[in-house]
Amino acid sequence: MRQKNQDTMDRILRYVEQYTLEYHRTPTLRNIADEVGVSYVTVRSYLQEMNENGIIHYDGKNIESETISKGSGVVLARLVGAVSCGPLEISEESTESILSLPESLIGKGKFFALRASGDSMIKSGINHGDIVIVKQDVEPKKGDIVVALDDNGQTTLKRYLGIKNGCAILHPENDTMEDIVVHGKLSCQGKAVYVMKDLSGI
Repeated sequence: MRQKNQDTMDRILRYVEQYTLEYHRTPTLRNIADEVGVSYVTVRSYLQEMNENGIIHYDGKNIESETISKGSGVVLARLVGAVSCGPLEISEESTESILSLPESLIGKGKFFALRASGDSMIKSGINHGDIVIVKQDVEPKKGDIVVALDDNGQTTLKRYLGIKNGCAILHPENDTMEDIVVHGKLSCQGKAVYVMKDLSGI
């Protein structure tokens, strides 16, 4: 394989970071090619190698770097799938896309996003298909809506009601459903802080 030119790599990285921080989205391969003065195919080859070397995270569509992650006013969150689908893997391999969100809206911290599945939280305004933004590394407090594992090892989105008789109580916001009682230590993966809805069908 032909060795990549370091100057071209630096120009691609610099342009991607500047564009993303300004427009809050990843530039297209055509954008990058036009700016750097190389072909579309060459840009894709460079991005793939930069991903392999850990310089960026590139999933074929979105590009993430340390500078972008720490960019002024922008928070990145991996969209990792639906909430009721077994143990949740928050990793590059499980990432469907990367959302760029304003820090002023969701605050600082480490976040991931998932799609709500089912109707267990409808009284909280969370409907099937909504994208829920979740803050990681948060100790759950009574009343928080959390992403946690139930006794069957399934990921669930429920309201945390605290500990009763040594068990964590997870409450569905749907009058037709019963509370989930989690025996032992609650495995909480984060606290829901924001919901994104698609209103195109309304």
